[in-house]
Amino acid sequence: MNSNNTILYRTATPADAQAIALLHARSWQENYRGSWKDEFLDHQVIPNRLEVWTKRFEKPNELQYVLVAEEEGNICGFACTYLDHDPQWGAFMDNLHVSRSHQRKGIGQALMQKTIEKILVHRPTSKLYLWVLKANQSAIHFYEKNEGKRVEETIYNNPDGGQSPIYRYVWENLSYLVGR
Repeated sequence: MNSNNTILYRTATPADAQAIALLHARSWQENYRGSWKDEFLDHQVIPNRLEVWTKRFEKPNELQYVLVAEEEGNICGFACTYLDHDPQWGAFMDNLHVSRSHQRKGIGQALMQKTIEKILVHRPTSKLYLWVLKANQSAIHFYEKNEGKRVEETIYNNPDGGQSPIYRYVWENLSYLVGR
């Protein structure tokens, strides 16, 4: 990739479900190794993510917004957010993943910015929050660099049957973040 000018950002369609699922599975394999069971990451994560993303597109939640970043027709990042998810914390960014080969090129930040812009159009006073595994230090660094505020820690029931400590990050003033 030569520059961000080659990246197209668009709303995902049902035709993107498989590519999103594979990128999601790969991201979990790369970032959750050591936190989640190898058996799950090696053999079950792809079918698990294919099932989840197929369902998300077959019966979409009307408050779901999925944005993809693509280069030359290949999805290299995506964000999935749900408006009005929590009365206190607002919109929930359930997923933000960028392929390892495209990281540190502004794609994650662009996905966040475009998601925030979408939230502000529909819910001008909404906050945004997400959960991140405590062990995922690269994601934590990214969220803190992008002014996310850690507000709590709890335990997450992983899809592999185990548990992991997670942090909630919140962005309270979204209008401040647009165009930074």
